Amino acid sequence: MATTCDSCGARMERDPGKASLLYKCAFCGGEKLPQDWGNEADAMLDKALQLRLTHNYDLAHDTYLRILERTPDCIDAMWGALLSKYGVEISDRTKHRPSLHKIAKTRFTDEPLYKQFITSPRLDGVASVEYARIAKLIENVRCDALEKVRTEPKYDIFLSFKNEIPDDPNRTLTKDRATAEKLYHKLIKKGYNVFFSPVTLKNKAGLAYEPIIYAALNSARAMVLIASKQEYINSPWVANEWKRYAEIDAQSKRNFEHRNLRLFVCVSDELNERNLPEELSSYQIIDFNQKGGINQKSGEAVLLGLLEQQFAEGKTGGLTDPARPSGYSTSVSSSTPLPGTSYTVETKTTHVSGFSWVKFILLFIFIPVVGGVIYFYAATDALSRKKIFNTIGGGIVGIVIFIVVIIGMCEGC
Repeated sequence: MATTCDSCGARMERDPGKASLLYKCAFCGGEKLPQDWGNEADAMLDKALQLRLTHNYDLAHDTYLRILERTPDCIDAMWGALLSKYGVEISDRTKHRPSLHKIAKTRFTDEPLYKQFITSPRLDGVASVEYARIAKLIENVRCDALEKVRTEPKYDIFLSFKNEIPDDPNRTLTKDRATAEKLYHKLIKKGYNVFFSPVTLKNKAGLAYEPIIYAALNSARAMVLIASKQEYINSPWVANEWKRYAEIDAQSKRNFEHRNLRLFVCVSDELNERNLPEELSSYQIIDFNQKGGINQKSGEAVLLGLLEQQFAEGKTGGLTDPARPSGYSTSVSSSTPLPGTSYTVETKTTHVSGFSWVKFILLFIFIPVVGGVIYFYAATDALSRKKIFNTIGGGIVGIVIFIVVIIGMCEGC
C-alpha cells in the first residue's frame, strides 16, 4: 500500500533495499514505517493531510487528534498533529525547508507529543534520526521568527477579513475587504495604529508574514473581525487569525494579566449571530446591516463608539495604556510582549495636591528653628545650666510634635 510523505506530501513507495520495509520519499528523501490501517483511518489521515497542505492547520490538527483518540500510538497522526499545531510548511515554495505559519511560544522539541513520537517503538533508528533532524530545523526557524517578532511595531487594532473571493481567477476583492478598507482609513485618522494586511504586509514575501502577524495579534488590544459569509469567516487564514486572538485573550485571563482585550465581530448579509461559529458567540457582535437613522446608530458608528471606550485612556503612542490600572506607571519593555508574559513591575504614583518647596521649608525648617533659637536665647539668662539642658530637650520634643501635627494636616491637602 502506497502512502504520502509527512514532510512534503509527495507519494512514497516501499524501499526494496530496506529490511525494515521503510517507505521512502523520492522527492525529499524522508522515510517512515508502514502502518496497518482500516479504510476509515486511512480516509481520516488523507483528509488531515489535505487540510494541512491547504494551510487549514486548525482543522487538520483537530482531525489528527481524533485519530489519536482512537489509536494513540499512530505515529503518522502524532507527526501530523505537531506540524499542524506549528503551521509547518515544507514545499517547493519553501525550498523544502520548514517554514512556520503559526509561531508558538513552546519549543517544538519540548512538546509532550513530540517526545512520545520520537521515542515510539514504531520508529526505527533511521527514521528517528531523520525526524529529529527535521524537528531541530523547525525549532531553529521558530527561534529566528521570535527574534524578528521583537523588532515589529505594536498595534492598537487588528482588522481581520477575507480579502479575495475564493476560486476566482480574476482575484476579485470581497465586500468585506471594501468594508475593512473604509474602516481602516477612519481609524488611522483618529490616531489608531491599525494592522490592515493590504497595507501592513505590502511588499512582504508570503513566507515573511508570520512574525508580523504574530506580533500584531499579540500587541493589539482589539480585533475587528469583518465577515459577510460563513465561508469567509471559516476560511483558513481568517479563522487562523481570530482563533489565535481568542486564545491570546483566554490565556491572558488565565494568567490574570488584565489586558482587557476585545474582539468585535461585525456581521452583514447572510451572516448573523445565529450562524456564527460557536467559539465567537461570547464576543461582541455588531450588525453591519444596520443603517443609521433618527433613533439608532449604524453598525459602523456602534463599533467606533465601542473602540473609543476601549481606548479611552490612550493608544499605542499615547500617554497611558488601558491594560493597566490608572495611577500606575506605564513603562514597559520596548520589545513586543509575548503571550503568557507579564508587564514590567509597576509602582503606584502618589500625588499630594498643593505641595511646594516653599511650604515645606517654611513649615518644617524655618519656623521650628527660629522658634527654638528664640526660646533657648530667652531661657539662658534666667535659668541654670541644668535647666538650660532641660529646656533644650523640651524644645526638641516640642518641635517633633509640631512637625508630626503639620504632617498630619498635610495628608488631607
